[in-house]
Amino acid sequence: MWSWWRWLICGGSTGILTKDVMESHLEDARELLEAYFEHPEVVSPPVLLDGNDLMEAFNLEPGPRIGVLLDLLREAQAAGEVESREQALEYLTTQLDQTA
Repeated sequence: MWSWWRWLICGGSTGILTKDVMESHLEDARELLEAYFEHPEVVSPPVLLDGNDLMEAFNLEPGPRIGVLLDLLREAQAAGEVESREQALEYLTTQLDQTA
């Protein structure tokens, strides 16, 4: 990870931190911060289902698979693919075979 930061700070592949490179990095940082503060619901969507809900709805045992399914659900919510509890259950039904 350190090498990536060094690459970023030093201007990418050229190794030269020019004014244009710095302005580009600052613009990227501004856009990321703006998205984070202006759209927190996308960054941290509301919890539609928890592990207990998944175990009950899909007759699953406690374990890592529950976490994988919850991560997939949060990603789908952040992408705007899932907005309700019902959609969450439908989406996870399609993911069950892929996480077995």
